[in-house]
Amino acid sequence: MKKYLIILTLVSIVVITLAVKIIFNSTKSQESQTHFFEHPAIENPEVAGKRVVDRIELLEPKEAFNFNLIDMNNSPTSLKDFRGKLVLIGFIYTNCPDVCGILTLHFRRIQKEFKDVIDKDLTLILITTDPQRDTPERIAYYTKGYEGRWHFLTGTESQLKETWDNYRVFVKTKQDSDLVYHSYMVVLIDRQGLIRYRYVGLVDPEEIITKDINYLLKERRG
Repeated sequence: MKKYLIILTLVSIVVITLAVKIIFNSTKSQESQTHFFEHPAIENPEVAGKRVVDRIELLEPKEAFNFNLIDMNNSPTSLKDFRGKLVLIGFIYTNCPDVCGILTLHFRRIQKEFKDVIDKDLTLILITTDPQRDTPERIAYYTKGYEGRWHFLTGTESQLKETWDNYRVFVKTKQDSDLVYHSYMVVLIDRQGLIRYRYVGLVDPEEIITKDINYLLKERRG
């Protein structure tokens, strides 16, 4: 009888141990899965950069949101200030360790391609996704470093959030970090203030964006 009790006790211990391991592993898996699905790139894959590349032509052009921000000289700046010109808008932040620098270089290539019409028929605009750090002084320094002929804009959190939302730009600041997850979005607006094209990801400017700009520039003559 004593022998059976010992065996029964040992079997019970094994069963309980296995049950605890199964529950622990299940909980751990759920926690890992929850953490995975909380990453912004799951629901917003465009924040992952080059993996999502898309050119969207609006069949029914939409009126672009008239933001009210400030530029690197602390001057109030609105989209309506550039009515009558094509406007290319990109969203970046100066502290970005990832593809914002590449997007900035794309703007430099476009700037070089259209150097004769910059600020005459075409305006380039960068809008920050990190208002906490991107002060007018910082974005001025950034622009000077790249020899940019663009308007780099910042503003309050609420002003920028309204702008991001209207241009369909996802922005999320990583807690306890300098990282900002955001959509790699570029928008091309025509002379009437209508959004004609959206570019998601790092679309090659020479193959795609410059062609669209040239097309819209010719519309005036058509």
